[in-house]
Amino acid sequence: MLRRLEPAEINEVLNSNFKIWSPGLSRDRYRHYQWWQLDHSWGRRHLEYWGYFNDAAKLVASCKRYIFEYCARGKSFHVAGIGAVYVPEEHRGHDYARQMLDQLADYCMDEGVDAMALNSDIDPDYYAELGFQLFDAKVFSLNLSEAWLNSAIDKMLQISDPDLDESFNVRAIQLEDFDEMSRHHGRWLGSRPYGLRRTPDYYRYKVGRELYLFQHSSLNWPKLEIITDNFGEFVGGYALLEQAGAYLRVLEVVGSERVFNSLWSQILRLAQRRRIKTLRGWEVVRPPLKELKLQNRDWSFPMICPLQEELEEQLLSWAEHSPPTILELDHF
Repeated sequence: MLRRLEPAEINEVLNSNFKIWSPGLSRDRYRHYQWWQLDHSWGRRHLEYWGYFNDAAKLVASCKRYIFEYCARGKSFHVAGIGAVYVPEEHRGHDYARQMLDQLADYCMDEGVDAMALNSDIDPDYYAELGFQLFDAKVFSLNLSEAWLNSAIDKMLQISDPDLDESFNVRAIQLEDFDEMSRHHGRWLGSRPYGLRRTPDYYRYKVGRELYLFQHSSLNWPKLEIITDNFGEFVGGYALLEQAGAYLRVLEVVGSERVFNSLWSQILRLAQRRRIKTLRGWEVVRPPLKELKLQNRDWSFPMICPLQEELEEQLLSWAEHSPPTILELDHF
């Protein structure tokens, strides 16, 4: 039997999966972190815990369900994001996770949900057997040298906007940024074949998660930084970054081609100043530099499963589109 979990049952799940999923938090902090998400204004409307119970009424599998709004060329789609699929060790080997997801798919269909989506941390073939289609997601990872950076910066300066190049500034992200981020992401999304619609409250939820881990994780969780203009006003886009030592990860670059190129000009100069040795990011944020080689993503595979027959062809085309218009904060 499948149903939403009660608070005591959610705590049972959190106590059980703490050892494998706590991102450097103590047990109490991990539980607080999950309840912070459920109690957040966005989480209260979009996030639930579901559980599957066997014939003995024992909780044998659980997951999170998010409800997202995707849009494609002016049309909206409701997508159930599935996360934290978990089966306690003593109950594994009985196909409980599959049974849970099958019943959850039926429930979502009855609600009129158009698709389910997830990020698989295991072999994606498991979810492919349940009808999920793998996105063609690629990443770039580059070991930087001073000579390469000098050459790349010169190339980016040739195609970026000098009026914008000197106006950008990198700083820690702030709560007042989210309205502008939502506005510019929406404009960027309008030029894409599909994507997740983000509200300011969604940004507060997603960035709040990162800030919580930065403040409380024992894993030296990197802080989020944003590139904007010097006067605190956005010029049409933004870039999100995180740095860990000599490693710089580019999470998002959002804006028109003009802004995109100028943001990347700033990112490369930042990498030079900070003596970054490794630069990484998703294909969709890749700068227009031919020497950046792409590799298949080998962790957290994005996948989608259409639930409404009349939408199957359209939704599966999202997974086939290259590059997929999935940004880092879109993961759940």
